[in-house]
Amino acid sequence: MTFWAVLNICNFLIFAEDPVSHSYRECIIDVIGDIYTFIFVRWPRGSFSLIKFSCWMFAVLLGMCIGKWIVHGWLFCKKLKLKMFTEDGQGSWMVMFLTSLLSLFIFSFAYNGFLMLEGNAFL
Repeated sequence: MTFWAVLNICNFLIFAEDPVSHSYRECIIDVIGDIYTFIFVRWPRGSFSLIKFSCWMFAVLLGMCIGKWIVHGWLFCKKLKLKMFTEDGQGSWMVMFLTSLLSLFIFSFAYNGFLMLEGNAFL
């Protein structure tokens, strides 16, 4: 066995059995964390749950429409004439997904504004 093979095996054992890699540490991810919290965490009671649900459903639908017709159809196909985005919808799902994430991120702040108006900023 060569030195490099032994070194790779030792590295694998260290990283596989290291307790730090299995520990739980809370982290903050800027955009994705806000989106995750907006959709899955802290559902309030009463009418604010309906407002929250309608906000994120509207954000997803609006993001998909903006991604399909404005970003993909007009910007990428007609204005920039990128060959990887064609009129037959090539690449449109990825654009729709990314614009939906951006729309959810923006609407999470709008929902927080609704909560602040009511005085329930920490629901």
